[in-house]
Amino acid sequence: VGETLFVFSKNHEDIDSRQEDDSCVEHHKHLLCDRSIFYADLESCVDRNKKHKPLMSGIKRNGKEEKVEIFVGKDCIFDVSNCIKSIMFGVKKKATVHFHDLKCDFRGLMEPYVPVKRICEKDGQIYSVDIDDKTTLKDSLKVITAPLVKFSKMFKLKNKKQESIAHRCYTYENINHAQASIEDYKKLLSEKDRKKFDEIFKDENMKREFEHDGKHFNASKCYKFYLEQDVLTLAEGFEKFNDMFSKLTKVSAHDHLTISSLTYRCMLIRGAFNDVVPNKGTIRKFIQRAVRWHGSSEQ
Repeated sequence: VGETLFVFSKNHEDIDSRQEDDSCVEHHKHLLCDRSIFYADLESCVDRNKKHKPLMSGIKRNGKEEKVEIFVGKDCIFDVSNCIKSIMFGVKKKATVHFHDLKCDFRGLMEPYVPVKRICEKDGQIYSVDIDDKTTLKDSLKVITAPLVKFSKMFKLKNKKQESIAHRCYTYENINHAQASIEDYKKLLSEKDRKKFDEIFKDENMKREFEHDGKHFNASKCYKFYLEQDVLTLAEGFEKFNDMFSKLTKVSAHDHLTISSLTYRCMLIRGAFNDVVPNKGTIRKFIQRAVRWHGSSEQ
């Protein structure tokens, strides 16, 4: 149930999930060290070959007073990486950066642009990526297994995530001055998102904020705003979850890769496995093969 189920690779190949690796134990110790916490997200544009390319990155250091830094353009991955390095320069702590659905952000957008020291993956899922000796990217979706859009209701957040974005509208050339026709923009949205778009802009404050005059609106400013909201929603939601969980259990969500390992650690501390003998390797395989179900196949 714990980290011993995960294996690590220094390359990008998937590893047979039946294998085990002592480095998993070392990685758990690696997580338990004093760390600075960040929350991040990426947005993309679609090129002529219909491939997604990184267009914007947003990152926020943990803390109510910390603001979201937004980086725009082809170098947005390098910019967010340099931002972390700048903040952590001369600091002995290590950094954990939470992405909600790391596989999508890393495999789809980040991988060609960042160095990779070690990847923790299983069955095609990515749990964490060490990009250097001080920085680990982690998938918060493995701890809170719900989409960001549900965070506001789940955790009663002040920040209300709403989104109706036409990704195909944006390019490297227009992202900083994308004054768009509302009619043309809505053609790129699904029917559901068109309704959401109209609902959002019933709010007069939203109209003023994004220069919505009935025919045009500031699509660039809108996209940057929703990236900022994604980062704030992730940060606020994860911290609220961690505060509630740690107060009840004295266990931090930042120290674990999954909700399963977090629960396992909590149960272990509370004595749920007292007098239970652990097993692994050949013995565990023997036990698994020795147990058979003898009930009727018709049931």
